[in-house]
Amino acid sequence: MLKAMNLTARWIFNLLTTVIFMFKLFASVQSVIESEEDKVVSYKGYSVIRVVPRTKDSFSYLTNLTYSKDVSYWLEPSSIARPVDIMISPKKKASVMKGLFHYGMHPKVQIEDLERLISRSKNDSDEISARVATSEEYFFSSYRRLDEIYNYLEGLQSRNKDTIKIENFGKSWEGRDLKVVKIGANVNSSPPNNSKPIIYIQGGIHAREWIAPATVVYIATTLANEALDETDKRLIESFEWWLVPSANPDGYEYSHTHNRNWRKTRSKQVGICRGVDPNRNFGFYWGGKGTSGDTCSDIFRGSKPFSEPETRAIRDLVLGASPRVLAFLDMHSYSQVWLYPWGYGEQLPDDHQDLHQMAKLATTALAKVHGTRYRVGSTTRLLYAAAGGADDWAKGTANIKYAYTVELRDDGRYGFVLPSRYIIPTGQETWTALKAFADGLKEELDHPKIKSA
Repeated sequence: MLKAMNLTARWIFNLLTTVIFMFKLFASVQSVIESEEDKVVSYKGYSVIRVVPRTKDSFSYLTNLTYSKDVSYWLEPSSIARPVDIMISPKKKASVMKGLFHYGMHPKVQIEDLERLISRSKNDSDEISARVATSEEYFFSSYRRLDEIYNYLEGLQSRNKDTIKIENFGKSWEGRDLKVVKIGANVNSSPPNNSKPIIYIQGGIHAREWIAPATVVYIATTLANEALDETDKRLIESFEWWLVPSANPDGYEYSHTHNRNWRKTRSKQVGICRGVDPNRNFGFYWGGKGTSGDTCSDIFRGSKPFSEPETRAIRDLVLGASPRVLAFLDMHSYSQVWLYPWGYGEQLPDDHQDLHQMAKLATTALAKVHGTRYRVGSTTRLLYAAAGGADDWAKGTANIKYAYTVELRDDGRYGFVLPSRYIIPTGQETWTALKAFADGLKEELDHPKIKSA
């Protein structure tokens, strides 16, 4: 009996010792992970190259490149004859280049040293800031941090109290506010006007695409200014404009403080990697083509649809205004394409001709400002498959007729590290496109098309 008790006590002791060891090991691993997360990532010597696969073998080679911090896609492989942009570390450059040449591809170096371009972009911003005259020019002379963006918009609201209202509609994973800027004639009236149609625009769902939040803020500024112009008052009298400048505030801040190339949210996941691609996390054909179940992938779809507080907040904001939302535009970069659904596959919506026509109306107007050319088409056919995207969900679940992803400047010369001197030109031409789009939408509302039997 005593012997059995001793064996039981020893077993319990060994079990407790193992549990304590495992707990300490887990805590140690977590400490290492958090320590790595706190490091500022340098891209010294990293290159971004562009290749075009011309054969099945060359395309297969590109799709089978091992994704890691040393090799990652800026523009993913989608099909033969479409360009692919790849970021490569110095230690992997020689081996990747060898493989590309072996398969008959001729790499074009877009960015020789990514860290140098990042540093140069910051210096350019400082020089421009020193030259500009007005407060608005100063604000758009560089890419701003989240607090700067929110403070600027609060100032814009204080100067335009009748036409601008800012509301919090949720919190990010790290507790930052998600804000929507509502702009329209008498937007602050009591009781509110809940009949006016809405044009919804969001930016920054991918953290590193800094030109998108800057452009959304530029649009808000221009709308506020246009409201004072009698000839353009129709834009805020006919519609309410709902603008979300930063749909992924945690990722955006992290891309400023630690990793310029960060794309995802900052939620904790099982394993060593953090974050979810929020533009693969919407609940329409979630988990399909162009997504990954690997938590370390830039296109990790999450553990389930709407796993992220950011995507849930956007879903609830939009559905709460249904069916007033007539247009949903998700601003991204880069590629200069105006995309409509579907992103989950090659199929097209039944009304794809309407979507195409309205997008052409916008991009034609856009090109007249600075000569910037945009292509128009469906996400999968023009770019690549991306199931679980915001625009697919807006079209397929929220039943918003005009749902788009707009990939802003540029066409690959600078990619995600677009110098700040392009903020104002991008804002100017995008605003002109949206004005033409809104006029086209108003015309359709005033003179609805008669559907054939």
